[in-house]
Amino acid sequence: MKLLSLAVVFATFICILLSGCGVRLVSHSSLPQLPNGEMYSFLDVSGQASNLWAVGTLIQQNSNKEVAPFVLNWDGSSWHLREFPTYRSLNYVSVHNANDVWIAGSAISGQGSTSIQHAVVLQFNGMSWLNRTPENPSYSSSHFELNAFSVGQEDAAWMAFSMNGSATVIRWSGNSWKSVSLRSLTTGATSSVAIAALVAEGPRDAWIAGSFMGSDISTFIIHLNGTKISHLEMPPGRQQSSVRSIRILSSRDIWIVGEGSSNECCSQPLGLWHWNGKSWKSYERYGNKYIGTSELIAMPNPSSGWAIAAEDGLGMQDQLFHWNGSNFSPMSVNVDPAAHPAPAVYQATVLYAPSADFAVMAGSWSDSKDSNFIRTPFLMVWNGTSWTALG
Repeated sequence: MKLLSLAVVFATFICILLSGCGVRLVSHSSLPQLPNGEMYSFLDVSGQASNLWAVGTLIQQNSNKEVAPFVLNWDGSSWHLREFPTYRSLNYVSVHNANDVWIAGSAISGQGSTSIQHAVVLQFNGMSWLNRTPENPSYSSSHFELNAFSVGQEDAAWMAFSMNGSATVIRWSGNSWKSVSLRSLTTGATSSVAIAALVAEGPRDAWIAGSFMGSDISTFIIHLNGTKISHLEMPPGRQQSSVRSIRILSSRDIWIVGEGSSNECCSQPLGLWHWNGKSWKSYERYGNKYIGTSELIAMPNPSSGWAIAAEDGLGMQDQLFHWNGSNFSPMSVNVDPAAHPAPAVYQATVLYAPSADFAVMAGSWSDSKDSNFIRTPFLMVWNGTSWTALG
Protein backbone atom coordinates (compact mmCIF):
# COMPACT_ATOMS: atom_id res chain seq x y z
CA MET A 1 0.00 0.00 0.00
CA LYS A 2 1.54 3.12 -1.14
CA LEU A 3 0.83 6.40 0.52
CA LEU A 4 1.45 9.77 -1.10
CA SER A 5 -1.46 12.17 -0.71
CA LEU A 6 -2.35 13.88 -3.98
CA ALA A 7 -5.41 15.79 -5.09
CA VAL A 8 -7.99 13.36 -6.38
CA VAL A 9 -9.63 14.14 -9.68
CA PHE A 10 -12.89 12.36 -10.25
CA ALA A 11 -13.99 12.12 -13.86
CA THR A 12 -17.49 11.57 -15.06
CA PHE A 13 -18.26 7.94 -15.36
CA ILE A 14 -20.19 5.72 -17.73
CA CYS A 15 -23.11 3.79 -16.39
CA ILE A 16 -24.00 0.64 -18.24
CA LEU A 17 -26.96 -1.53 -17.39
CA LEU A 18 -25.94 -5.15 -17.30
CA SER A 19 -28.25 -7.95 -16.29
CA GLY A 20 -29.96 -5.49 -13.98
CA CYS A 21 -26.63 -4.43 -12.49
CA GLY A 22 -25.24 -0.94 -13.06
CA VAL A 23 -21.57 -1.07 -14.09
CA ARG A 24 -19.34 1.99 -14.06
CA LEU A 25 -15.84 2.22 -15.44
CA VAL A 26 -13.22 4.01 -13.38
CA SER A 27 -11.20 5.90 -15.92
CA HIS A 28 -7.55 6.82 -15.46
CA SER A 29 -8.45 10.34 -14.31
CA SER A 30 -10.66 8.97 -11.52
CA LEU A 31 -7.54 7.84 -9.67
CA PRO A 32 -4.82 10.19 -8.38
CA GLN A 33 -3.20 11.79 -11.42
CA LEU A 34 0.34 10.73 -12.25
CA PRO A 35 2.86 13.37 -13.33
CA ASN A 36 4.30 11.51 -16.33
CA GLY A 37 1.21 9.81 -17.70
CA GLU A 38 1.92 6.38 -16.28
CA MET A 39 -0.85 3.80 -15.93
CA TYR A 40 -1.91 1.88 -12.85
CA SER A 41 -1.47 -1.89 -13.19
CA PHE A 42 -3.24 -3.53 -10.23
CA LEU A 43 -1.80 -6.67 -8.62
CA ASP A 44 -3.71 -6.99 -5.34
CA VAL A 45 -6.42 -5.30 -3.25
CA SER A 46 -7.66 -5.77 0.31
CA GLY A 47 -9.91 -4.04 2.82
CA GLN A 48 -13.48 -2.76 2.95
CA ALA A 49 -15.55 -0.07 1.24
CA SER A 50 -14.42 2.54 3.77
CA ASN A 51 -10.76 1.46 3.84
CA LEU A 52 -9.56 -0.19 0.65
CA TRP A 53 -5.91 -0.62 -0.29
CA ALA A 54 -4.41 -1.55 -3.66
CA VAL A 55 -0.88 -2.33 -4.77
CA GLY A 56 0.66 -2.80 -8.18
CA THR A 57 3.01 -1.33 -10.72
CA LEU A 58 3.03 1.94 -12.62
CA ILE A 59 3.41 1.29 -16.36
CA GLN A 60 4.51 3.65 -19.13
CA GLN A 61 1.61 3.53 -21.56
CA ASN A 62 3.72 4.02 -24.68
CA SER A 63 6.17 1.22 -23.93
CA ASN A 64 4.54 -0.98 -21.24
CA LYS A 65 7.74 -0.54 -19.26
CA GLU A 66 7.42 -0.98 -15.51
CA VAL A 67 8.28 2.28 -13.75
CA ALA A 68 7.76 1.73 -10.04
CA PRO A 69 5.39 0.05 -7.58
CA PHE A 70 2.49 1.98 -6.03
CA VAL A 71 0.23 1.84 -2.97
CA LEU A 72 -3.27 3.32 -3.22
CA ASN A 73 -5.69 3.84 -0.32
CA TRP A 74 -9.40 4.65 -0.47
CA ASP A 75 -10.43 6.23 2.84
CA GLY A 76 -14.17 6.16 2.24
CA SER A 77 -14.35 9.40 0.31
CA SER A 78 -11.24 9.77 -1.85
CA TRP A 79 -8.15 8.00 -3.19
CA HIS A 80 -4.64 8.69 -1.95
CA LEU A 81 -1.25 7.53 -3.14
CA ARG A 82 0.67 6.42 -0.06
CA GLU A 83 4.35 6.99 0.53
CA PHE A 84 6.44 3.93 1.33
CA PRO A 85 10.10 2.84 1.16
CA THR A 86 11.33 2.37 -2.40
CA TYR A 87 11.31 -1.23 -3.58
CA ARG A 88 11.40 -3.09 -6.87
CA SER A 89 7.86 -4.46 -6.72
CA LEU A 90 4.81 -4.84 -4.48
CA ASN A 91 2.61 -7.84 -5.15
CA TYR A 92 0.54 -8.47 -2.01
CA VAL A 93 -1.58 -6.47 0.41
CA SER A 94 -3.61 -7.62 3.41
CA VAL A 95 -5.80 -5.26 5.45
CA HIS A 96 -7.14 -6.09 8.92
CA ASN A 97 -8.11 -2.54 9.87
CA ALA A 98 -6.92 1.03 9.36
CA ASN A 99 -4.09 0.45 11.84
CA ASP A 100 -3.00 -2.96 10.60
CA VAL A 101 -2.04 -3.26 6.94
CA TRP A 102 0.59 -5.58 5.46
CA ILE A 103 2.32 -5.34 2.07
CA ALA A 104 4.93 -7.62 0.51
CA GLY A 105 7.07 -7.58 -2.58
CA SER A 106 10.70 -7.65 -3.59
CA ALA A 107 13.78 -5.42 -3.54
CA ILE A 108 17.19 -5.55 -5.15
CA SER A 109 20.36 -5.10 -3.10
CA GLY A 110 23.76 -4.48 -4.59
CA GLN A 111 24.64 -3.65 -8.19
CA GLY A 112 25.59 -5.45 -11.35
CA SER A 113 26.62 -9.08 -11.11
CA THR A 114 26.61 -8.93 -7.31
CA SER A 115 23.01 -7.71 -7.03
CA ILE A 116 20.44 -9.99 -5.40
CA GLN A 117 16.65 -9.95 -5.27
CA HIS A 118 14.99 -10.61 -1.94
CA ALA A 119 11.57 -10.31 -0.34
CA VAL A 120 10.41 -7.25 1.60
CA VAL A 121 7.53 -7.08 4.07
CA LEU A 122 6.05 -3.97 5.71
CA GLN A 123 3.28 -3.48 8.28
CA PHE A 124 1.41 -0.17 8.58
CA ASN A 125 0.29 0.72 12.12
CA GLY A 126 -1.84 3.72 11.19
CA MET A 127 1.04 6.18 11.52
CA SER A 128 4.11 4.67 9.89
CA TRP A 129 5.49 1.59 8.18
CA LEU A 130 7.20 -1.06 10.31
CA ASN A 131 9.86 -3.17 8.64
CA ARG A 132 8.89 -6.85 8.87
CA THR A 133 11.39 -8.07 6.28
CA PRO A 134 13.03 -11.34 7.39
CA GLU A 135 16.40 -10.64 9.00
CA ASN A 136 17.87 -14.10 8.57
CA PRO A 137 21.16 -13.45 6.72
CA SER A 138 20.50 -16.28 4.30
CA TYR A 139 17.27 -14.59 3.22
CA SER A 140 18.85 -11.20 2.57
CA SER A 141 22.11 -12.43 1.05
CA SER A 142 20.68 -14.94 -1.40
CA HIS A 143 18.65 -14.38 -4.54
CA PHE A 144 15.10 -15.64 -4.20
CA GLU A 145 11.67 -15.20 -5.71
CA LEU A 146 8.63 -14.46 -3.56
CA ASN A 147 6.02 -17.07 -4.52
CA ALA A 148 3.17 -16.40 -2.10
CA PHE A 149 2.22 -14.21 0.86
CA SER A 150 -0.86 -14.39 3.09
CA VAL A 151 -1.96 -12.93 6.42
CA GLY A 152 -4.62 -14.67 8.52
CA GLN A 153 -6.06 -13.97 11.95
CA GLU A 154 -3.94 -12.45 14.74
CA ASP A 155 -1.40 -11.01 12.26
CA ALA A 156 -0.58 -14.54 11.16
CA ALA A 157 1.66 -13.69 8.21
CA TRP A 158 3.07 -16.53 6.12
CA MET A 159 5.33 -16.32 3.09
CA ALA A 160 6.78 -18.80 0.64
CA PHE A 161 9.72 -18.24 -1.68
CA SER A 162 12.26 -20.06 -3.80
CA MET A 163 15.81 -19.44 -2.63
CA ASN A 164 18.74 -20.74 -4.66
CA GLY A 165 16.47 -23.40 -6.11
CA SER A 166 14.93 -24.58 -2.82
CA ALA A 167 11.46 -23.93 -1.42
CA THR A 168 11.21 -22.08 1.88
CA VAL A 169 8.14 -21.28 3.99
CA ILE A 170 8.30 -18.99 7.03
CA ARG A 171 5.65 -17.62 9.40
CA TRP A 172 5.47 -14.50 11.58
CA SER A 173 5.47 -15.32 15.31
CA GLY A 174 4.65 -11.80 16.50
CA ASN A 175 8.20 -10.51 16.73
CA SER A 176 10.23 -12.64 14.31
CA TRP A 177 9.98 -15.08 11.42
CA LYS A 178 10.06 -18.81 12.09
CA SER A 179 10.98 -21.47 9.57
CA VAL A 180 8.32 -24.02 8.63
CA SER A 181 9.69 -27.49 7.95
CA LEU A 182 8.79 -29.00 4.59
CA ARG A 183 10.80 -32.17 5.13
CA SER A 184 7.70 -34.22 5.82
CA LEU A 185 6.39 -33.32 2.37
CA THR A 186 9.22 -35.15 0.69
CA THR A 187 11.46 -38.04 1.49
CA GLY A 188 14.44 -35.98 0.42
CA ALA A 189 15.52 -32.36 0.16
CA THR A 190 13.05 -29.50 -0.16
CA SER A 191 14.80 -28.36 -3.34
CA SER A 192 12.37 -30.65 -5.21
CA VAL A 193 9.38 -28.61 -3.97
CA ALA A 194 7.93 -25.50 -5.64
CA ILE A 195 5.29 -23.50 -3.73
CA ALA A 196 2.59 -21.84 -5.84
CA ALA A 197 -0.25 -20.83 -3.46
CA LEU A 198 -0.63 -20.13 0.24
CA VAL A 199 -3.59 -19.30 2.50
CA ALA A 200 -2.88 -18.34 6.12
CA GLU A 201 -5.62 -19.22 8.61
CA GLY A 202 -3.78 -18.55 11.88
CA PRO A 203 -0.31 -18.30 13.47
CA ARG A 204 0.28 -22.04 13.04
CA ASP A 205 -2.48 -22.85 10.56
CA ALA A 206 -2.11 -22.58 6.78
CA TRP A 207 -2.91 -24.28 3.49
CA ILE A 208 -0.15 -24.69 0.91
CA ALA A 209 -0.29 -25.82 -2.72
CA GLY A 210 2.72 -26.66 -4.82
CA SER A 211 4.51 -29.32 -6.81
CA PHE A 212 7.24 -31.88 -6.44
CA MET A 213 9.71 -31.24 -9.24
CA GLY A 214 11.59 -34.15 -10.77
CA SER A 215 11.34 -36.41 -13.79
CA ASP A 216 7.57 -36.03 -13.33
CA ILE A 217 5.55 -33.23 -11.79
CA SER A 218 3.31 -34.17 -8.87
CA THR A 219 1.07 -31.49 -7.38
CA PHE A 220 0.12 -31.41 -3.69
CA ILE A 221 -2.28 -29.52 -1.43
CA ILE A 222 -1.55 -29.71 2.30
CA HIS A 223 -2.98 -28.30 5.51
CA LEU A 224 -0.49 -27.37 8.23
CA ASN A 225 -2.17 -27.11 11.64
CA GLY A 226 0.37 -26.93 14.43
CA THR A 227 2.49 -30.03 14.06
CA LYS A 228 -0.18 -31.90 12.10
CA ILE A 229 0.00 -32.14 8.32
CA SER A 230 -2.91 -33.43 6.25
CA HIS A 231 -2.94 -33.96 2.49
CA LEU A 232 -5.79 -33.23 0.10
CA GLU A 233 -5.79 -35.32 -3.05
CA MET A 234 -5.84 -33.56 -6.40
CA PRO A 235 -8.79 -33.93 -8.79
CA PRO A 236 -8.77 -37.16 -10.84
CA GLY A 237 -6.26 -37.05 -13.67
CA ARG A 238 -4.92 -33.67 -12.58
CA GLN A 239 -1.98 -34.77 -10.44
CA GLN A 240 0.40 -33.04 -12.85
CA SER A 241 -1.55 -29.78 -13.09
CA SER A 242 -0.29 -26.70 -11.29
CA VAL A 243 -2.50 -25.04 -8.67
CA ARG A 244 -2.21 -21.25 -8.91
CA SER A 245 -4.91 -20.10 -6.49
CA ILE A 246 -6.71 -21.74 -3.60
CA ARG A 247 -9.69 -20.49 -1.55
CA ILE A 248 -10.58 -22.15 1.75
CA LEU A 249 -14.06 -21.79 3.27
CA SER A 250 -13.67 -24.94 5.36
CA SER A 251 -12.00 -28.32 5.05
CA ARG A 252 -15.17 -29.41 3.24
CA ASP A 253 -15.47 -26.38 1.00
CA ILE A 254 -12.34 -25.69 -1.04
CA TRP A 255 -11.84 -24.09 -4.45
CA ILE A 256 -8.70 -24.41 -6.57
CA VAL A 257 -7.76 -22.98 -9.95
CA GLY A 258 -4.64 -23.45 -12.02
CA GLU A 259 -3.15 -24.65 -15.26
CA GLY A 260 -2.29 -27.92 -16.99
CA SER A 261 1.00 -29.76 -17.01
CA SER A 262 3.76 -29.11 -19.51
CA ASN A 263 2.60 -32.21 -21.36
CA GLU A 264 -0.78 -30.66 -22.12
CA CYS A 265 -1.68 -28.02 -24.66
CA CYS A 266 -1.10 -24.56 -23.27
CA SER A 267 -4.78 -23.66 -23.84
CA GLN A 268 -6.04 -26.59 -21.75
CA PRO A 269 -5.78 -25.30 -18.16
CA LEU A 270 -6.61 -27.03 -14.91
CA GLY A 271 -9.56 -24.68 -14.66
CA LEU A 272 -11.79 -24.36 -11.63
CA TRP A 273 -12.56 -27.23 -9.22
CA HIS A 274 -14.53 -27.53 -5.98
CA TRP A 275 -13.96 -29.97 -3.10
CA ASN A 276 -17.06 -30.77 -0.98
CA GLY A 277 -15.29 -32.89 1.61
CA LYS A 278 -15.75 -36.12 -0.32
CA SER A 279 -15.04 -35.51 -3.99
CA TRP A 280 -14.01 -32.93 -6.59
CA LYS A 281 -16.32 -31.34 -9.14
CA SER A 282 -15.12 -29.42 -12.19
CA TYR A 283 -16.50 -26.01 -13.16
CA GLU A 284 -13.81 -25.35 -15.75
CA ARG A 285 -16.09 -25.02 -18.77
CA TYR A 286 -18.94 -22.67 -19.56
CA GLY A 287 -19.63 -22.84 -23.28
CA ASN A 288 -16.41 -21.89 -25.04
CA LYS A 289 -14.93 -20.30 -21.93
CA TYR A 290 -12.57 -21.81 -19.38
CA ILE A 291 -13.56 -20.52 -15.94
CA GLY A 292 -10.47 -19.83 -13.90
CA THR A 293 -8.07 -19.37 -16.80
CA SER A 294 -6.93 -16.06 -15.34
CA GLU A 295 -6.40 -17.75 -11.95
CA LEU A 296 -8.79 -15.25 -10.34
CA ILE A 297 -11.43 -16.50 -7.93
CA ALA A 298 -13.10 -14.97 -4.85
CA MET A 299 -15.41 -17.03 -2.64
CA PRO A 300 -16.54 -15.24 0.55
CA ASN A 301 -19.11 -17.89 1.49
CA PRO A 302 -20.67 -21.10 0.11
CA SER A 303 -23.57 -19.33 -1.62
CA SER A 304 -21.83 -16.35 -3.21
CA GLY A 305 -18.63 -15.82 -5.12
CA TRP A 306 -16.92 -14.69 -8.29
CA ALA A 307 -14.57 -16.10 -10.92
CA ILE A 308 -12.97 -14.92 -14.14
CA ALA A 309 -12.95 -16.84 -17.41
CA ALA A 310 -11.09 -16.21 -20.64
CA GLU A 311 -12.80 -16.85 -23.95
CA ASP A 312 -11.45 -20.00 -25.64
CA GLY A 313 -8.89 -20.27 -22.89
CA LEU A 314 -6.60 -17.76 -24.60
CA GLY A 315 -6.78 -15.02 -21.99
CA MET A 316 -7.45 -12.31 -24.59
CA GLN A 317 -10.85 -11.25 -23.26
CA ASP A 318 -12.02 -11.89 -19.72
CA GLN A 319 -15.54 -12.73 -18.57
CA LEU A 320 -16.89 -12.24 -15.06
CA PHE A 321 -18.94 -15.09 -13.56
CA HIS A 322 -21.08 -15.08 -10.40
CA TRP A 323 -21.55 -18.13 -8.15
CA ASN A 324 -24.96 -18.51 -6.46
CA GLY A 325 -24.23 -21.61 -4.41
CA SER A 326 -25.00 -24.15 -7.12
CA ASN A 327 -24.05 -22.68 -10.50
CA PHE A 328 -22.00 -20.01 -12.23
CA SER A 329 -23.66 -17.46 -14.47
CA PRO A 330 -21.89 -14.90 -16.69
CA MET A 331 -22.10 -11.14 -16.30
CA SER A 332 -21.22 -9.32 -19.50
CA VAL A 333 -19.49 -5.96 -19.22
CA ASN A 334 -20.16 -3.60 -22.11
CA VAL A 335 -18.49 -0.24 -22.63
CA ASP A 336 -20.41 2.77 -23.93
CA PRO A 337 -19.52 3.29 -27.62
CA ALA A 338 -19.38 7.03 -26.94
CA ALA A 339 -16.37 6.46 -24.74
CA HIS A 340 -14.86 3.59 -26.73
CA PRO A 341 -15.59 3.90 -30.48
CA ALA A 342 -14.50 0.33 -31.09
CA PRO A 343 -15.53 -2.77 -29.12
CA ALA A 344 -13.45 -2.85 -25.97
CA VAL A 345 -12.08 -5.85 -24.14
CA TYR A 346 -11.02 -6.02 -20.54
CA GLN A 347 -8.50 -8.07 -18.65
CA ALA A 348 -8.90 -8.43 -14.89
CA THR A 349 -5.79 -8.71 -12.75
CA VAL A 350 -7.46 -8.63 -9.33
CA LEU A 351 -10.64 -10.23 -7.98
CA TYR A 352 -11.32 -9.81 -4.25
CA ALA A 353 -14.44 -10.50 -2.16
CA PRO A 354 -14.29 -10.53 1.65
CA SER A 355 -18.10 -10.75 1.88
CA ALA A 356 -21.16 -11.35 -0.28
CA ASP A 357 -21.94 -7.62 -0.15
CA PHE A 358 -18.50 -6.36 -1.09
CA ALA A 359 -16.22 -7.36 -3.95
CA VAL A 360 -13.62 -5.66 -6.11
CA MET A 361 -12.54 -6.33 -9.68
CA ALA A 362 -9.61 -4.37 -11.10
CA GLY A 363 -7.64 -4.49 -14.31
CA SER A 364 -7.57 -2.60 -17.58
CA TRP A 365 -9.67 -1.99 -20.68
CA SER A 366 -8.29 -1.79 -24.19
CA ASP A 367 -9.67 -0.75 -27.55
CA SER A 368 -9.22 -3.76 -29.79
CA LYS A 369 -9.10 -1.60 -32.94
CA ASP A 370 -6.39 0.68 -31.67
CA SER A 371 -3.04 -0.40 -33.11
CA ASN A 372 -1.31 0.75 -29.94
CA PHE A 373 -3.82 -1.00 -27.67
CA ILE A 374 -4.19 1.99 -25.36
CA ARG A 375 -5.18 0.57 -21.99
CA THR A 376 -7.32 2.27 -19.36
CA PRO A 377 -7.23 1.09 -15.73
CA PHE A 378 -10.51 0.27 -14.02
CA LEU A 379 -11.62 -0.64 -10.51
CA MET A 380 -15.22 -1.66 -9.90
CA VAL A 381 -16.91 -2.46 -6.59
CA TRP A 382 -19.85 -4.78 -5.90
CA ASN A 383 -22.18 -3.58 -3.11
CA GLY A 384 -24.41 -6.63 -2.99
CA THR A 385 -26.76 -5.57 -5.76
CA SER A 386 -24.71 -3.73 -8.40
CA TRP A 387 -21.21 -2.98 -9.64
CA THR A 388 -20.20 0.68 -9.37
CA ALA A 389 -17.11 2.84 -9.48
CA LEU A 390 -15.46 3.55 -6.15
CA GLY A 391 -15.60 7.32 -6.14
